[in-house]
Amino acid sequence: MYVLDQIYRALVRATVLLGVLGSLVGLIALRVCPPPRIAILLAALVAAPSYVYVFFWLSAFPFTDLFAEIHSMKLAEELARWHVFNNIDAASYIQMKPVLSAILISAFGYDILQGAWTIALWAAAFKLLVAWQASRLVSIHENSMLAFALLSSVLLSFEIGNSTFCAFGAITLMISLGDFSAKIENSWASAAAVLVLSACSLLFWRALNQDALAALLDLVGVGLGATIIAAVARTNAEKSLLLFALFIFVLIGCLVPLHRGSVLYIPIATGAAAIWRLRNVPSFLTAMAWLGRAGTIAAAAIPLLAIGLSVLSTRTSLSLDDAFFAIVKLLGGNISPELLLGLGVKNAVIEWGAATGIIFAALVACVFLFSVLSQDGRTLWKEPLFTLYWAPAAILTCFIVTGFPFAYRAMPFVCVFFALALSVALPRLWLQLRHPNYIAAAVPIVLGLAYAAIMMLPQFGAYTRFYPPLACALAIAGIATFVGSRRSMWTAGSVAVLLAFTLVADRLSIKLLLSTHSYGKPSSEISAISHYSKDEIYIANQMRMLPPSVMVVSDPFTTSIIRARTGLNAPYPYSNLDTLNTAAEQNLRSALKAASAGDQDGFCYSLAKMTLTAGEFDYLSKRLHQNTGEVTAVVVYSARTKAWQEAAPGQRGSYFPQENALDVPSKRRIDSMDNVFWSNETAIVPLTCGINGNRDGLYLSRSSVQPLTD
Repeated sequence: MYVLDQIYRALVRATVLLGVLGSLVGLIALRVCPPPRIAILLAALVAAPSYVYVFFWLSAFPFTDLFAEIHSMKLAEELARWHVFNNIDAASYIQMKPVLSAILISAFGYDILQGAWTIALWAAAFKLLVAWQASRLVSIHENSMLAFALLSSVLLSFEIGNSTFCAFGAITLMISLGDFSAKIENSWASAAAVLVLSACSLLFWRALNQDALAALLDLVGVGLGATIIAAVARTNAEKSLLLFALFIFVLIGCLVPLHRGSVLYIPIATGAAAIWRLRNVPSFLTAMAWLGRAGTIAAAAIPLLAIGLSVLSTRTSLSLDDAFFAIVKLLGGNISPELLLGLGVKNAVIEWGAATGIIFAALVACVFLFSVLSQDGRTLWKEPLFTLYWAPAAILTCFIVTGFPFAYRAMPFVCVFFALALSVALPRLWLQLRHPNYIAAAVPIVLGLAYAAIMMLPQFGAYTRFYPPLACALAIAGIATFVGSRRSMWTAGSVAVLLAFTLVADRLSIKLLLSTHSYGKPSSEISAISHYSKDEIYIANQMRMLPPSVMVVSDPFTTSIIRARTGLNAPYPYSNLDTLNTAAEQNLRSALKAASAGDQDGFCYSLAKMTLTAGEFDYLSKRLHQNTGEVTAVVVYSARTKAWQEAAPGQRGSYFPQENALDVPSKRRIDSMDNVFWSNETAIVPLTCGINGNRDGLYLSRSSVQPLTD
């Protein structure tokens, strides 16, 4: 423990030092090249109202799927309490967030659940900076500011996760590749250089997952590839070194978490950089213009066709599931329940709409109609700044709405490409319509009233009272647009600021409208959007006194809450809720059934089978040099646990807590065991199972865990 403490303190000091150095460098950079005041104002008007709304109006907890944060929260609590960074969890989850959270826990008694708003400030600043960098891809200053307004409004959110870091890292990579490719005179050689970088990166990603030696050989091959590219492109050593440095940047910024999204993000980023480098080739620009038109029409037609088939025919549906599964297997993936959750046209359309919002989608539709129906609009397809951003966005949208599993994770790039294309087209459309000030003022007001009418429907009743601030925001945006348009000081900057503010309010309205789809319908009226009941929080806080040798056994929902609050481990692995592998799900149901029946021997037998795959628990035990001859488990059993135990395999449960009381027969059977602690309708049962060397013969010993008390 002394050695671990020293490592932990060194980690804290290193993190603080890097933070101070980064802040100093940032301040120096701001003094050398200060951002325009309008950009700072725009970023503030985008971030501040939505931040206050999300974290201080909706609830004391963040307006997000809290279960998506459980892995990061568990890692942070484990690191803060026992100074062990669990390598099994950290191997597939981003390390930075739990390390920062653990330092805050140790230094200030930080509560991750109550203090989610603190990390959110950093997340917002990070995403706005990436949006600012991406706006540089538009060369004209006025259009660049409009691009920043669009980018900041569609990219801003307060969640930080694996997919987010990979996506934003890849966006930054795309910008860096654009700077690099400009240093190579030959367009085709430049495009080939960035594509080779993408291929090498993905090969390294696959090799690193499988074999360290293959990864090392691939890393050496990248250096040789960079040298060959440099020779072919007739570049000097400096440019060749820069190419290799960019590859390292890919590893650090996009691939370190080894997230599966990297397979999608890096080809998109490098492909976009290669496409942009070929902007001076007329034939290529013409081909991309046709692809952009065809892709947009196909992207609109596929969902309509799917809806038509589902309505008109009961036997035929637009499904490419078998083809998708074959592609996934070809890429080395497995057909799992988790994969099925991200499948289908319906999911894709909902995720596309949630990422953009109604107004942004309407702007995309209007610009496309303008570009194909108007004589002036058709000239947009001859401009590289429009065509080479619109075409990738349309093609990606077409790919997403086919329903390919989790293809909608490419939405950050769709938003970026459409925002850049819109920044070029909207000023021309605005002038063509002779400054449609009244339409621009009426749209947010009408949309706000429409949202309000929809929120009054019975199925949205639990969420209705969270909508008034958004209705007020849309009304304010409409009134401000109307007033501003009647004054001489009405400028392009004011339009950009109001547009960004309106888009943010619109996106938040859509997310609130989709709450029943994302979170489900609660059984009764809720006072806050949260998946944690007071009783579950109380029990999790009480279990913080337990040592790291204890396992938590309960349904995945309850287990997630306790893990996130205590840092304790579970005897089964899982990535997201209801996505356990078949064996773990069967063993867990057997263990819970035995516990609720008072069958302690049956529980220990099922627990032993689960511990064979309890990688996180084994890692922590070895780091702390604990005896693994016996396993102490705390069973947490409630009505929610019983409902999950009796549900059909693979069936999804409600995110909201069960309010029903546990049935009397189950209470009596649980009370027959030793050291049972009750908190209202939730039982906590500590059991210790001893396991023989071959983990086949099992016996039960008296629990060494003290009963929990108030």
